[in-house]
Amino acid sequence: MATISIKQIKNAVRQVIAEKDEIGIYPMVIPPLVEQSTQVNTSVRTKDVVDSLIRHKEFKGVKEGAIKTYKKHLYYFARQSPYLPLETDAIMEYLKQFKGDTGRHKRNQYDRLKMLYDHAIGNFGMLQNPLDGLERPIVTQKQIQTLSLEEACKIDSTVYIITERVVWELTFGHGWRQVEVRRTTAGDVRSIRDGIIWCRGQRARGIHTPSSRNTRVVTATCRYFSGR
Repeated sequence: MATISIKQIKNAVRQVIAEKDEIGIYPMVIPPLVEQSTQVNTSVRTKDVVDSLIRHKEFKGVKEGAIKTYKKHLYYFARQSPYLPLETDAIMEYLKQFKGDTGRHKRNQYDRLKMLYDHAIGNFGMLQNPLDGLERPIVTQKQIQTLSLEEACKIDSTVYIITERVVWELTFGHGWRQVEVRRTTAGDVRSIRDGIIWCRGQRARGIHTPSSRNTRVVTATCRYFSGR
């Protein structure tokens, strides 16, 4: 068997390559691998979107109380995420912190964020809302039903037991929370001066001034706590 030298092998390979070049056959070129974008945030500053949204809501005539709520929660989100997140997972991680027995707080936060992102799509050039792929949180308990004016008037005309009157006047008449009524002490009652009674909040001790219509709460409260 004839021996083939390395030189002969190289020449044969060169000849094959030359023949392929003549007939237009070229080695396949594999394009470089393009890495997928790992960007998780937009280049849009969250605070800018919140500022714009608030201006639009004020122009629309949204109530001042709702505006304050939007500012409180959306500017908090802006501090947590200086640039609008693009990933649904980032939104879920943010919403995890809002816990409660009913799920209502988390759902309210979800609704505000969806409103914020919809505004960014319409005014800042965002292409999609990452909340569109995230289901709205479920509320496990029904919303509290408030009394109508007619119902409140009926209760006001029927409450006559002194203890009930005290609770009714402080809660309905002056907007005290139940826990604030329970925190009231006999010492607070004895300290009433010029129609002013102490209201103990969660963090600080404040004061509350009964209106002229409900000044009888002072007498009622004194009678109630004097019997303790």
